[in-house]
Amino acid sequence: MAKMPKEVIDALGNEHALKMMATVNEAGIPNAAVIATVTALGEDMIAFADFRMRKTRENLDKNGKFAVTVLTPDLKAYQIKGKCEGFQDQGPLAEAVNELVYSKVRMQIKAVGLGSVEEVYSVSMQNPGEKLA
Repeated sequence: MAKMPKEVIDALGNEHALKMMATVNEAGIPNAAVIATVTALGEDMIAFADFRMRKTRENLDKNGKFAVTVLTPDLKAYQIKGKCEGFQDQGPLAEAVNELVYSKVRMQIKAVGLGSVEEVYSVSMQNPGEKLA
């Protein structure tokens, strides 16, 4: 596992940042979706809510690979590559994420996905492709 630098963790914590997750199915067809709930769970794990991510969830259940790109309002951008470690549909984390999502969009989540961080890159204009972890 890799450890995300503080600036990447901060970007994931920025509620105004755009966050997208890319996955690929068994036939190699990519899928990208806006997943605004992606957040850091420490330096080497991310979490995200599943409430309307059918294709993304199918792909993660099949091969587990993902890439998350986050773009902050000040145009700093990062890509996190990793592996899905599964989904929790109950427990303290699922309850906390559900409360947070419900308070903002009045929707119940299905589960919380967990992902281990394998690589981190800058995708900012100043240093595109620079490996950060």
